[in-house]
Amino acid sequence: MEHSFANILKNRLSGGQLLWPAKMLFKYLKIKAARGLNRPAFSPIYATLSVTRRCNSKCLICRAGDDTLPVPPGKELTFEEFKPVIDGLRRIGTEVIGITGGEPLLREDVFELCAYIKSRKMGVHFSTNGNLLDERRSGLLLDAKADWVNISMDGASAASHDALRGIVSFDGLLKNIERFLRLRDARGSRTKLNLVMVINKVNLGEARELVALARRLGVDGLGFMPFHPLSLTGAAAERLRITDLAAAERTMAGLLALKKTEPVMENTGDYLKLFMGSFRGEPFPLKCYALFSTLAVDASGNVYPCFPRLQTDRKFGNVAESTLEEVLCSEQARKAMQEVKNCKGCYWNCHTELNLVFNRLAQALLGK
Repeated sequence: MEHSFANILKNRLSGGQLLWPAKMLFKYLKIKAARGLNRPAFSPIYATLSVTRRCNSKCLICRAGDDTLPVPPGKELTFEEFKPVIDGLRRIGTEVIGITGGEPLLREDVFELCAYIKSRKMGVHFSTNGNLLDERRSGLLLDAKADWVNISMDGASAASHDALRGIVSFDGLLKNIERFLRLRDARGSRTKLNLVMVINKVNLGEARELVALARRLGVDGLGFMPFHPLSLTGAAAERLRITDLAAAERTMAGLLALKKTEPVMENTGDYLKLFMGSFRGEPFPLKCYALFSTLAVDASGNVYPCFPRLQTDRKFGNVAESTLEEVLCSEQARKAMQEVKNCKGCYWNCHTELNLVFNRLAQALLGK
């Protein structure tokens, strides 16, 4: 996230948008005020489009693609149906759209979606498990000019990564990453490739090893986030929940030390310092700005304040039935805003990094 926003700034300034930093400061202030008034800001920084629930992995940490889910996935919006959603996000001032799933590469039109977002002057943040990132799809993703490609890598070894992903994929994933980087460099593309690890009981001991692997691979960034049970319950959650807090303390101390010397590490130090609170099950200690600074839309057009609430099906409207502005001005949206203001439930990476920015801003401007 730290590198991602620095990259946005660089691209905006090099594109001649010299007033963009001032615009962002105004946006931050507008979002801060909207949260206080419990009104829609119409100025989100980041929106997520979960374009499919289908997935080609069987991850222990996620139920996307799980055939045992009690609620059927529903109809996926087509490219033409997603276009008005993207237009609406542009109208309300969204800066970056994250494409995720499920596995978004299972949609053949996902490259058109990325290209359309770019044509509407918004950044594209593309999240994938990387298993389908062959030469053809890599080329199409580069053609679409995605700004960042995030690949989930949940271990520094095949044993832990494949155990968590539910399929044999580690060795093939390394080859896909290396090929993508070669193609990108040969084209002179600006697309950045980041890895993301969800730290849990299975891979806790490999977090620091993944920093070394990321450096060897030559990726642009490596981010970590703590495991969140979300829709997982019972034994499914407990087999991933970290119980050895002393080992977790050692891991996080090691990552914070590496942060000082390893430029590949994407998270801010302030975010990494919050991980132990998550591992201990403590409430999130900061004010949350989800729905004011972020939005999420699923493959059926349902709207959520954030991706964690999408994962737990806490929607407040549908953009296939109403315009985005109508959804945001609805009574359901107002109730969702109030709920989010009191939410202490997650330490999700992109949301927490944004929350840190807003909490720092409030402290700088208001002394609180």
